[in-house]
Parts: sequence; C-alpha cells; structure tokens
Amino acid sequence: DFFNDAATTETYTLSLHDALPICLGRPVVVCDTHQIVAAAGPGRGELLGRAISPELEQLLAARSVYTAPADRTRRLPMLERSERPILCAAPILAHGDIEGGVLLPGTGRDALPEEEAVHAVATAAAFLAKWMEE
Repeated sequence: DFFNDAATTETYTLSLHDALPICLGRPVVVCDTHQIVAAAGPGRGELLGRAISPELEQLLAARSVYTAPADRTRRLPMLERSERPILCAAPILAHGDIEGGVLLPGTGRDALPEEEAVHAVATAAAFLAKWMEE
C-alpha cells in the first residue's frame, strides 16, 4: 500500500506538493482514507497524522472534485473535531480504488479557490494516482 510506506509517501507527495503551496499561496494536504499523510505550506506540523472528517470521507467516496460552496456557513470540515473547512478536494483513484485525496484547507475567511487552483489540485491527485499505479 502506497501510504503505508512512509519513505515512498514522503518522496512522491513532497516532490509534488512543495511546489503547489508556493504557486497557490496556501497549504496543500494529502490524505489517505483515514488521516493526513503529507502537508506542505503553513501549518504543516499541526495537520500531519490528524484524522479526516466523516464529511471528507464521503466527499472522496463520491469520486469527483469538490469545491466548497460560496456560503461559508455550509462549508465542510476537513478534520475530525475541527471547524477548518475544505476549500477543494480531489480524490486519488488508483486501480479503481479510492486511496485518498489532495486537499486545499481553508479558514472561515477564505474566498473560494480560483479555477486554476481547483485544476491544480485535480492534476496533483491524478499525478499521485498514476504513480501509485506504476
């Protein structure tokens, strides 16, 4: 399993995700189906190993890219026991299975991500899925 090998996970996710926070101007997070396994950008240390929310599990199970609604009160939490919202989430699908996701965490004040950011998150998820399949 890709996410069970810490060295592999770190090599692949950080090589990709160290660049995304710089380009997007916000943190980028990778999760498996249970917890945060890699993070880059501000707040990295406070996110690693945290359990994802049931709402995020459901989003990933839907197998499509999610963008938060404009209404800030309807945004879904990224983590268990946390109000930190998900601005964007893209599932990592390898061999037809959901392996996790690439996420843009937000705050209660954040505007919706621009189309380019959503596309970057979806591309990152597809990139990780491709690596997992090889």
